[in-house]
Amino acid sequence: MQAEKLKLGKDGNEDDVVKEISSVNPIADFTKMINDRKTDRVGDAIMQMQKMIERFVIHSLKGDLFDKALECMKTLREACVNEDEAPSFNKFAERIKGIALKNSNENENFFRLMVDSNLSLITKHESSISSIVEPKEATEFLQFDSVPKTMSAKPNSKKADLIDDIE
Repeated sequence: MQAEKLKLGKDGNEDDVVKEISSVNPIADFTKMINDRKTDRVGDAIMQMQKMIERFVIHSLKGDLFDKALECMKTLREACVNEDEAPSFNKFAERIKGIALKNSNENENFFRLMVDSNLSLITKHESSISSIVEPKEATEFLQFDSVPKTMSAKPNSKKADLIDDIE
């Protein structure tokens, strides 16, 4: 019966269409969104998964969500290779590295997991259509001493600004 439900979803059963990634089962939700052939949800799925990973990393208590974030990163990377969305993944990987190395020593452990898993940038050999990253750059990305080029503002900068305003 369950297989029939999944099959119906692919045929257009509106009840089985996933439009939002949940924190409970983000990989399954992401996969359903990517594979939705009735409506192109690839860009939206990638954006939502990036937000979910960032949330897992930032709000992790003593690394309790790092494994989940890492699995989501692996799934996101694979989808970005398959969907020719390498620039989106590479920019996000740079941002997540910046968050991990800039925010706290605890978050640094997430980047260590990325290094241990060899989870790096998508190179032009993996996605010749959408990536210009050389293998050497991907290797350098996994070094702790290389600061990401696209360091964004602190993720909670608005919150910090509000606190500064109060003081």
